[in-house]
Amino acid sequence: DVMGIRYFTLLVLVLVSCGFVSAQDHPAGDSTIFLKEEVVITAQRMEANSSAVAEAVVTATRAEIVRLPSLNTPDAMSSMAGVWMQKTNHGGGSPFIRGLTGYYTLILTDGIRFNNSTFRSGPNQYLVTVDQSTLQRIEVLRGQGSVQYGSDAIGGVAQLFFREPEFANQEGLQTTGRLYAQYMNHDMEYAGRAEVELGSKKFGVLGGIGYKQLGDIHAGGDLGTLSPTGFDEFSWDVKTKV
Repeated sequence: DVMGIRYFTLLVLVLVSCGFVSAQDHPAGDSTIFLKEEVVITAQRMEANSSAVAEAVVTATRAEIVRLPSLNTPDAMSSMAGVWMQKTNHGGGSPFIRGLTGYYTLILTDGIRFNNSTFRSGPNQYLVTVDQSTLQRIEVLRGQGSVQYGSDAIGGVAQLFFREPEFANQEGLQTTGRLYAQYMNHDMEYAGRAEVELGSKKFGVLGGIGYKQLGDIHAGGDLGTLSPTGFDEFSWDVKTKV
């Protein structure tokens, strides 16, 4: 028996329709569509629309930080485009931006330097000391940071913006209390935070305390548990605005 192979050609015809819009059919005014319109600060050290800056900036809003099941701030940043997080345990996390980390990648907290040349050049664990529940927004500038921020921003700049207290919209003192809780059964995480906000027309105060209990990391397969990798964390913070 002789088996033959046959080939055939499939022709797909695509029709493209073209048309013209007259001046009277075009809506008046600017019809430019922006995919994501937001204000960033890190790129130029002043507020500017993200679509109007030439630098590569990516942000994570408060809603995105809360929605992510993150154990800490490095976990929250690991989902941001262009950021690779070196994290071998729950008590660490060092961001790589454009292939650089350590004191070649600058971390700011409300415009204040968080790391400097006294930190070691390789990955470090200090970012984990910032509680992600206190953050309002995260901005990451990829590259070109050394022109504005110095030689410790060769790889880029990651700026953490903390939540701010709000002024009261009426006379008198306005008081607000909040309670947050999070539980994850895989690595035995228990986390909670309680905060109080006081505000008037002239000043605002936001303070809170937080506690985390992180268990040992469970290895894959039948490798068991990596011990000791768990730890307890207690934090507190106060921010005022006048």
